[in-house]
Amino acid sequence: STDAPAPRTHPDAAVAARNHVLNRMFQEGYLDGKALQEALAEPFELNPVPTTSVSRSTTWTDFIEDQLVRRYGAARILRGGLTVSTTLDLSMQETAEATLLQALKDAPQGSQGLIVAVDLPSGAVVAMAQTSKGQAAEALSTPREAGRLLRPVILAAAFERGISPLTAYTTDAGQMILYQGATMADADTYDRVARQVGREAVLDTARLLGLGAALQADGSDYGDDLASLRVTPLQVATLFTALATEGRAPVSGFATATSGGIAVRTILQVESSDGSLVDHGDIAWRDALSTDTGFLITSILASTRNDIIPTLLPRMH
Repeated sequence: STDAPAPRTHPDAAVAARNHVLNRMFQEGYLDGKALQEALAEPFELNPVPTTSVSRSTTWTDFIEDQLVRRYGAARILRGGLTVSTTLDLSMQETAEATLLQALKDAPQGSQGLIVAVDLPSGAVVAMAQTSKGQAAEALSTPREAGRLLRPVILAAAFERGISPLTAYTTDAGQMILYQGATMADADTYDRVARQVGREAVLDTARLLGLGAALQADGSDYGDDLASLRVTPLQVATLFTALATEGRAPVSGFATATSGGIAVRTILQVESSDGSLVDHGDIAWRDALSTDTGFLITSILASTRNDIIPTLLPRMH
């Protein structure tokens, strides 16, 4: 019944309702006296309140399967016989899952999250975790508003065009040099820098760093563009891989043709049943930014407040 009492908020009423149903079942002959007494004596227990969970192997395997099907076709994959070596690092995967659960611990009910961890020297995805709702491939390719994620791109566009990190700007918080405003995540500083370099310069730099076709803005000025830009988590992973490696952008590899043109490395190699090599997942790199700009961006990323940019987890070798 839609009028049944909610057991968590009205437990006594819920017990009374249960007992009423049991007594009616006895009256109608569905229960004998012994069964009725046993049922009435059963303690009234509720299932635990559902908590946010993080998918484990399914996130990774869903994504790898999607890549393989795109590469070879569903029939070839269903026939089997392929041995696939991936870039997954189990210790990093455990860290990603724990980090995601901790981040969502105090979040509103129904909040979702996704982590993609990239090994900076190689461009390989070493961990991938998301809340249990949804398919991994869909979550990774679903566009979201770029918002503050474009701020490092604004800096890169400025530095590439000769603007010094010591340039002073008059902001709402007072006189502030660019480097200071960037590390403090001062929105007014970013807005003034963006308008100085211009919309097209920012968008061109973003394309060089891997965002590519994501940049489909219709606004007439920079502010409208920023609000309308949408990027996928994979594009964000590629972008910050380039920024964190001093401007080296991944541009090719096994996954490029299977992830919407985004060069992420998740598959090391694919072998047939006889052990012969079918495919490999090497990535090529190019210098998207100058060495000086790359160094400045990396320095600022390391100093910026953690709630402004994605957490970067460089692996130490």
